[in-house]
Amino acid sequence: MKKLRLFVVLTMTVVLTVTLAACRRAVDWKIDPSVISDNLEVPTSNVTVVVSHSMADPKEGASYGQTPLLLEYIKEFKELYPNITVISDKVDGGYDGLFKDIKARLVAQTEPTMTFAYPDHVASYIKSNRVLPLDNLVNNKNAKIAWSADDIADFYPEFLNEGRAYNEEKNYVSVPYSKSTEAMFYNKTVFDNPAFGLTVPKTWEDVEATSKQIFKLIDEGKLVLPEGTKRENVYPFGYGSGPNLFIVRGEQEGAPYTKLGENLTGEILLNNEKSKNMMKEIKRLYDGKILATDDAPSVKRVSDKLKAGESYMVVGSTGGANYNVTSNFDTGVAPVPQVDVNNPKSLLQGPSVVFFQKENVDEMVAGWLFYKYVTEAEQTIRQAVGTGYLPLRKSAYELDAFTKMDVISARGKIIKATLDIAKDSSSSYFTSPAFDKSANARINVGVLVLDILSGADIDRSFKKAIDEITA
Repeated sequence: MKKLRLFVVLTMTVVLTVTLAACRRAVDWKIDPSVISDNLEVPTSNVTVVVSHSMADPKEGASYGQTPLLLEYIKEFKELYPNITVISDKVDGGYDGLFKDIKARLVAQTEPTMTFAYPDHVASYIKSNRVLPLDNLVNNKNAKIAWSADDIADFYPEFLNEGRAYNEEKNYVSVPYSKSTEAMFYNKTVFDNPAFGLTVPKTWEDVEATSKQIFKLIDEGKLVLPEGTKRENVYPFGYGSGPNLFIVRGEQEGAPYTKLGENLTGEILLNNEKSKNMMKEIKRLYDGKILATDDAPSVKRVSDKLKAGESYMVVGSTGGANYNVTSNFDTGVAPVPQVDVNNPKSLLQGPSVVFFQKENVDEMVAGWLFYKYVTEAEQTIRQAVGTGYLPLRKSAYELDAFTKMDVISARGKIIKATLDIAKDSSSSYFTSPAFDKSANARINVGVLVLDILSGADIDRSFKKAIDEITA
């Protein structure tokens, strides 16, 4: 009997142990900065760094753009550190293709030194236990490796904070690179014409009033549409991204969207009355032909509508400022319309850089040194001027590359104006929490916007979105 009792106890102990182990495995990951020392040496032996990215191939002869700049940085870095070879590893399929590729390589343990990633991708990588926390590199005892206090203060805090939002300890899990926000691009030639009496909108109420004024000018024959443009195709205001429209307008309204929970889990909060009322308002503006989005029914890309004279103000990414340039008129740049100008909200977006743990410590240090180089003020302003992405450092705006940049060409003017707007908007930046279902949430709010603009029932559309996100 004692043997049987002992067997039962042992069996229960084993079962309990296995059960607890299984529970632990479900969250069997951690962010541990001590995986790399806080007292390191700059590599002196030959070492190779692999940078995986999905940047588009450079156009022949192009002197600007992300890929040409990356290749320039690699060449310059080699002159500083002849023993370090940086390899540009291009992955096809955009950021989604890069995400799938990195996940497969993490399973095979062939991941690169570093890669570009959106926050929800970073959240997924963390669970592999292969992500390298950067605290002991940022704060290394070796000044040649660490960021100084002045360096850290020079970065826009909103950019750094995004990569420290994955745990309560606020460890450096990712660091910024290609950051953008949104701006409103408008037909400056029309708005500057004193005969029209138009004012660039600052609020959503202004957007509606100005749009109605534009329609009145068209109907009175004062504002002549370009040849071939039909009155029924005119939507004075456009918002390029449906998901961004939902997320940004919701943030401005104080409507709950998502919330980060423990262990990188998240809460989906978008099914609420504020969000539903917001969508009723957006649908009203769409039905009144005030507002269009890229994915609205029978509406082409809003940046193309702007250039074609079918729209006069459109919101889009600062990283795509060039798409709003045309020889038909001058393009102006203004902040995104707000619900409350005294409490502005602007979406911070774009990929960061995440590093992976490698057996060779020199490889991790070398990768970090390369990142340090490409995010120095001189390099980050080159990236901004060359691409429209935002400078990561405040001091970058003081350099000649910005203060004396080309403002003669249409491209130079739009980039300069966009960067000026972004500089003044930095305190309004916000990001959405990143967790395992955050990417799915973004996709499905885009579908929700399209469904509602297409005439679907609002309550059913929200329920459908929630069901898809949480499936």
